[in-house]
Amino acid sequence: LWASVYSSRKMLFVLAHTDQVSGLLRASFLLAQQRLLEDRKDVVVLVILRPDARRSRYVRLRQRLCRQSVLFWPHQPSGQCSFWAQLGMALTRDNRHFYN
Repeated sequence: LWASVYSSRKMLFVLAHTDQVSGLLRASFLLAQQRLLEDRKDVVVLVILRPDARRSRYVRLRQRLCRQSVLFWPHQPSGQCSFWAQLGMALTRDNRHFYN
């Protein structure tokens, strides 16, 4: 798990229920956060499917560290085009300048 986190360019986490985050998902998320804090290399893109997930401490921590890499699935079908554009930018963007 450590080798895959440290060798990846981006990790996409898609969460429907943030109250049940445990096991490998929690470990890989915390390793990616550790990589951000140590190497200033942001590899996490977090996609939240349910609006009640904003209360999760993991989501709040991620929003404090890099708001641009936390995306919420839109409830309105008209917002889906914007979501996919934001996701594409989040996957290709180098967020290193946010942490200097």
